[in-house]
Amino acid sequence: MKLTKKVILTTAISTALIATAGCSSNDNYELLSMKSDSNKVNTTAARPAMMSVKVDKEPSIEPESAPQSVPEAAPEIIAVTESIEKTLVINFNFDSSELTSESKQQIDNMLNTLPDKSSELELTLSGHTDAIGTNEYNRALSKERAQSVRDYLVMSGFTEADFDIDAYGERRPVATNETEMGREENRRVRIELDGTKREFAVIY
Repeated sequence: MKLTKKVILTTAISTALIATAGCSSNDNYELLSMKSDSNKVNTTAARPAMMSVKVDKEPSIEPESAPQSVPEAAPEIIAVTESIEKTLVINFNFDSSELTSESKQQIDNMLNTLPDKSSELELTLSGHTDAIGTNEYNRALSKERAQSVRDYLVMSGFTEADFDIDAYGERRPVATNETEMGREENRRVRIELDGTKREFAVIY
C-alpha cells in the first residue's frame, strides 16, 4: 500500500514536470517567434524607403552663332541747290564810262555775298544815260558804261560769256531829266544777277 502511493506520487510529479517543461518550451517558442517577427519589423523599418526622384534635364544650350556682318551702305552724294537773285545799280559822272571808287566798292560788296564766281551765275548789264546828247551818242555811251562794269567783274573771276549787255541810251529813265539830281540817277548801269548756288552733301 505504501509502495502504491509512492508510485502514484512519483508519477504525478513526473507528469507535472513534463507539463511544466512543455509549457516552458511553448513559451520559449513563442518568445523566439516574437523576437524573430520583431527583427523582421525592425529590419523593414530600418531599411530606407526607395523614393523615385525625377531629375529634370538641363536645357540644351545651342552654341551662339557668330554675328553676321551687315554691309555698310555706300554714302550718297546729293546736290543741294539754291537760287540766287541780286540787283545792283551804280551811277556814273556826266559823260563818263569810268567806274568811280564808290562804284567799285559797291560791286565788291555784292561779290562778297556770292558763294563763288561760278559760270552758273548769269549777269545782265543794262547801260543808261541822261537825255543830254543825241540818241546815237547816248546809246554808245550806255554800252561803254556796261562794258566797264563787265571788265571789272571779269577781273574778279567771271568770264565774258557770263554776261548779257543791253545798251538803252536815254530811252528808259528812272527819274526826270529836267533836274541835275534826276539826270544823275539816269546815268547808271543796272546789274542783275541770276543763278544757282550748288552745294554737295554726303548722306550716309
